[in-house]
Amino acid sequence: MAKSFNDLLLKASSELVSAKSRYVKSKILPPWLDDEARQNLSLRDQLKRSKHWWEYKRHYVNNMIRNKKRNHIESLVKSSTNTNTKPIWDFLNVSKPKSKEIDTDLSYDALNDHFLSIAKSLTSHLKRPARVYEEITPNLLSCVSEFTHLDLIAYLKDIPSSKATGVDNISIKMLKQTFPFVVEPICTMFNKILRQREFPESWKIARVSPIFKGDKNDPSNYRPISVLPIISKLFEKHINIALQTHLTEKKIVHHLQYHLQCGFRGNHSCSDVVH
Repeated sequence: MAKSFNDLLLKASSELVSAKSRYVKSKILPPWLDDEARQNLSLRDQLKRSKHWWEYKRHYVNNMIRNKKRNHIESLVKSSTNTNTKPIWDFLNVSKPKSKEIDTDLSYDALNDHFLSIAKSLTSHLKRPARVYEEITPNLLSCVSEFTHLDLIAYLKDIPSSKATGVDNISIKMLKQTFPFVVEPICTMFNKILRQREFPESWKIARVSPIFKGDKNDPSNYRPISVLPIISKLFEKHINIALQTHLTEKKIVHHLQYHLQCGFRGNHSCSDVVH
């Protein structure tokens, strides 16, 4: 069912949308380049090209931009709290240099085998929980309500447009542009999956990118980044919200453990454990 939907959406987009490749210059400017800074930059460039080169105030403009950038960073640090550190991390990720391609003798299979071995080595030391559900029963899903159109619209809106595309080749931009026309079949498909209690296998397949750090020929120096299909994120978002709400309202997690468990919880960070 999920594969049929993916194939149909890709086929419709390829037939109805003409694909063109063109270079688009980014118009996104740093937030500290306000109107005053841009006007001074333009005046500086004009004076540099004109005969009035002695009025060219290069140091003045550079110092002004440097001060504006410093003030912007200070405001980000002051506005960041334990529950919201996203602004400062977004700035750091944008400012850091882009990683270059690594020339290595490692094959894709060698990296894949290494990534698979990590999961096996970690889970081999885990104790089997005392209470294990062998199958998903209807009672376990009683806390999960059915999907609605408004739910899906809200979930899709929360996904940044810069999200990478999964192996299904359905980009976030494609999904957002066609969502008014496909929200009905997606909602029906999600609710059917919820009732059948069977997650599609195609949504479990991720596009893995090895991120290098250390010796380039050592597989342990690569960190796997997995990119799942965008449409699966909508389903997972709904399940996550339902489970988090259920655990909180029913106080299922032990009180002490609940306050120590800060990972994978909204508005929580490692600093909460320290406090």
